[in-house]
Amino acid sequence: MDAFQFDYKAYYHENKLNELLKTNYVQTKLYKPGFVFDIDGKDPFAPDCDDLVRLHHIIRSRKVMTVLEFGVGWSTAVMADALYKNHVDYADKIKNTLRRVDPFTLYTVDTEKKYIDITENNLPDHLRPHVEFLTTSAYLTTFNGRICGRLEKLPNICPDFVYSDGPSFRSIKGDVNGISMDHQDRTIITSDLLMMEPLFLPGTLILFDGQTNNARFHKNNFQRNWKYKHLKKEDISVFELIEEPLGPYNELQLKFQNILD
Repeated sequence: MDAFQFDYKAYYHENKLNELLKTNYVQTKLYKPGFVFDIDGKDPFAPDCDDLVRLHHIIRSRKVMTVLEFGVGWSTAVMADALYKNHVDYADKIKNTLRRVDPFTLYTVDTEKKYIDITENNLPDHLRPHVEFLTTSAYLTTFNGRICGRLEKLPNICPDFVYSDGPSFRSIKGDVNGISMDHQDRTIITSDLLMMEPLFLPGTLILFDGQTNNARFHKNNFQRNWKYKHLKKEDISVFELIEEPLGPYNELQLKFQNILD
């Protein structure tokens, strides 16, 4: 993941993310252990500029066309900005060339309508056509006999980049044999991407923001050839689906995105 090594502060200002977010570049300090309970249902916390720069850079450098996001927030506007710029640069080039439905669109899913409304209301007008919002519920279930959460509904898309920063584990309702997610020592575990795995195309990239336990759960349950890396300092886990192209259209996309020579 050497592609993540660059000048984040310079990138932040060169791409005018300071104007988009209306805040200067700052590096977020480590939160207190109980912060997820302290902020639950309250105002969104400050942006993590390094995380946001990394997301923007991934979408721009890989020429990402369809993004699936779990958990709205500052990241929604930043990824929409990257997709908008990809649209400006590449829409004419992929027309009648690549097989992509509704390219350069971010589909973001959250269980909290309050935060979807805040994010949507703060989104600049020129980015709105590039974002689709979905509010749904989440429930506790099992996957291969293991307890985990699952969203009630997902957008019917084929993303080439997935960003997982939600849902909040406290929004996962119900219990299995008396065990629920409403416990301060518990971490989020989900199975949505595991259910979707057969549908992903070679070259798909998945990034878990934090959620290390969830990433390990996916690593242990994914069945296809994923390249996995946990970056401890950045507190992210990254999966890339490394397989031969499925056919000429998938190969064209991988070459366009510089994933395949």
